[in-house]
Amino acid sequence: MNSFYAVDFEAANNKWDICQVGVTKVENGIVTNTESHYVKPPGEFWRSHTRIHGITKNDVRNAFMFKKMYSEILEPIKNEKIIFWDVASDRKILKANMNRHGMEMISTNKFECAQQYARLVSSFTPPNYKLKVVAEYLGLSFRAHDAGEDSYVTAMIYLHCMDLVNKDPSVLLTTKQLKQIQRERDQNASNNN
Repeated sequence: MNSFYAVDFEAANNKWDICQVGVTKVENGIVTNTESHYVKPPGEFWRSHTRIHGITKNDVRNAFMFKKMYSEILEPIKNEKIIFWDVASDRKILKANMNRHGMEMISTNKFECAQQYARLVSSFTPPNYKLKVVAEYLGLSFRAHDAGEDSYVTAMIYLHCMDLVNKDPSVLLTTKQLKQIQRERDQNASNNN
């Protein structure tokens, strides 16, 4: 199934208050829409986070609060396949915000991790699996830490890996095979030191 939504969040602080959400819609393997929305966080912006994404309190002054953003943007897609670059991180951010606002966490059974999927494709070998590095490896230029652009690049990487697997299903490793390869690489690295 080549239809999904790629989602990314930017946080204002270490309490994981969302200050931007990006959503890219993919239908039948084609990106049909990318949106980016500021979110007014309940907490303060930390300079360390602003240095990363460049978003300030001024940028979000007219933005929706989390509950409104959720009902307008995320709730309509909650039953669809949702791809995150780093599902563990984005799930933590989403859960923290839903808990903070007294909302029940949505089912995560349709959440998938593009980074993990890319690691499982044996014929896909970027220097590492940071979003910016993988995007550069594929020749995709974007402004990192802009939620809309991050969601778009995530969708494009996921589609690229799906295409590799569709052309040759044998390139898709199992998690067990990936762990074995990683153990062998670690062993070789320690032997070379």
